[in-house]
Amino acid sequence: MGEIGLGNRGIWEETEESSEIAPVSETMINKAEEELGVKLPQAYLQLLREQNGGAIRFNAHSASEPNAWAEDHVQVDFIMGIEEGEGILASAYLIEEWDMPKDLVLVTGDGHSWVALDYRQVKENPPVIYIDNEGGQLFELAPSFEVFLEGLYTAEVAMEDYEYGEEIELSEEQVAEGLDSDDPETLIRSLNHIEANPVLYHPLIEEKLPKLLKHQNPQFREFAVVYAFHFQGKGALSNELRELILSFVENDEELNYYIESFKEQ
Repeated sequence: MGEIGLGNRGIWEETEESSEIAPVSETMINKAEEELGVKLPQAYLQLLREQNGGAIRFNAHSASEPNAWAEDHVQVDFIMGIEEGEGILASAYLIEEWDMPKDLVLVTGDGHSWVALDYRQVKENPPVIYIDNEGGQLFELAPSFEVFLEGLYTAEVAMEDYEYGEEIELSEEQVAEGLDSDDPETLIRSLNHIEANPVLYHPLIEEKLPKLLKHQNPQFREFAVVYAFHFQGKGALSNELRELILSFVENDEELNYYIESFKEQ
């Protein structure tokens, strides 16, 4: 199964970006609970008192049902914090936008699927559920957020999981929108399209790749590095972007094994 998460011990991914995320204040917590009309789980608040949301070192939680992610788990690689109109305080807007049940507090997700605190029957100590808006699934992941944390682990994810057997024609606008998407399949579709002729998309690569390197999802950052390597091999990276990627890879413990690949090209 991989590495198990035990409470909040070392859960946050340590990056240059995460080091700049301050802990949540008690004032913000009180205001959030008042706005949401619920009591947030202490295990969740304990995390935010260390860092107010961000990427975590794990990428999966065990699941009792097969789903869009896998047969036995769902993807969980970041946890939202508390921000004015953002993070969990965007739950009401997102629930309406995606036509989800009310009385949920969304803690991670990408639009198509979410992990949420389920307050439909309680006002405190809620279970944690998974919702797939496209597949119409809704099932419990854990009876509490504390137990949910215990179920986090690192699952091996192969790039091939996101490859397409059927080539799909995309307009330049669709390619650009795909690079901004938080859906892995949409992102990979655009990156695959660019890879066929990266020189043609050089301006888009220069604009979008640096943003992907800063994505809160560590898997997206790895996608950016892997495809950058292929783009470089076809002469589609500027020296400035190549140096930026090298600097990024050298400072990321999870990705620094790509250093030699870049330098050898």
